[in-house]
Amino acid sequence: MFNKDSFKSGVSHSYPICIAFGFMYSALGMLGHAKGLSIYKMVVMSATIFAVPLQALVINNQELTILTTILNAFILNFKFMLMSSVLIPLWHRKILTIPSLHFICNSTYMVCAVEKEVKEPWSFYVGVSLPSYISAIIATIFGYLLWEVGTDYQFFLQALAHIVLPIHFICLTMKRKKEIFSIAATILGIIMTPMLLPIIGSKFTILTWLIVAGLLIIVEEKVCGKLFLQPA
Repeated sequence: MFNKDSFKSGVSHSYPICIAFGFMYSALGMLGHAKGLSIYKMVVMSATIFAVPLQALVINNQELTILTTILNAFILNFKFMLMSSVLIPLWHRKILTIPSLHFICNSTYMVCAVEKEVKEPWSFYVGVSLPSYISAIIATIFGYLLWEVGTDYQFFLQALAHIVLPIHFICLTMKRKKEIFSIAATILGIIMTPMLLPIIGSKFTILTWLIVAGLLIIVEEKVCGKLFLQPA
């Protein structure tokens, strides 16, 4: 059943996420305005997709075909299926809580996965996710309007809109500093993407990350295998 204390605890844990989303989705709003999208399309996009990497991909590559968009959406959002498979068993009303999975993202998952001592996990999840979701939509509107008002600073705002997202994910990666292969994947992906862009085109730059991930998995398996076979 819904637990108010767990919900309030979740809300208190959502503040850092709301602040981060304020910057990230404001950048998306500015980027959407710069690319000629209407404020209504940007709000609907944030409300329905609620995934910064996919939204940035769609905004920057509006010429993508439906099939290519679906392929990239599946690749980018597959991790959310894995996250959902971890959280759902912790919730008591599994069927009734499935619609709330729309609010899941990297940040909310990390908070909910760490806080395992709450009375009612689903209420805590809603407390974390709902304010984050609302802040994302408000920030999208704010960023869009900010671009319209700050005509004298559009060059600066456009640069800001492009660097906020990479900086945020680099910070998230550095929080996993003990996981060497996660850091290596991020660094190699950032380096290889602009190098391969002229060769494979913007439609398939997502393949860069898949190639990097595949190579690192192979290397990791070999390293782990060698360590496992070494005598104690």
